[in-house]
Amino acid sequence: MKKLFTAANLAEANHLRYLLARHGIDVELRNIYSSSAFGEIPMEDSLPQLWAAEDALPRAQKILAKETQTPTPDAPPWQCPKCAEQIEAVFAQCWNCGYEV
Repeated sequence: MKKLFTAANLAEANHLRYLLARHGIDVELRNIYSSSAFGEIPMEDSLPQLWAAEDALPRAQKILAKETQTPTPDAPPWQCPKCAEQIEAVFAQCWNCGYEV
């Protein structure tokens, strides 16, 4: 197992864990009880972490990179390839047909 991602909080860690599970990638959630030690141990070591098997890392990293990227406010809208609806860049799912980017 190798560290895949350090989350800002437990809610984010669980969200990303379930996202990866939907893609068939099993991850282990670590440091879920370490926040109480913040200040006594380095911040990086007290935040929730997702760990994955080495062979799953490249695919998991690609999924997380896509999920955690934030579009700039001036990013152009995208066109849904399924129904041709124009969608604002901040959305990753078509409101009309449900297609996910």
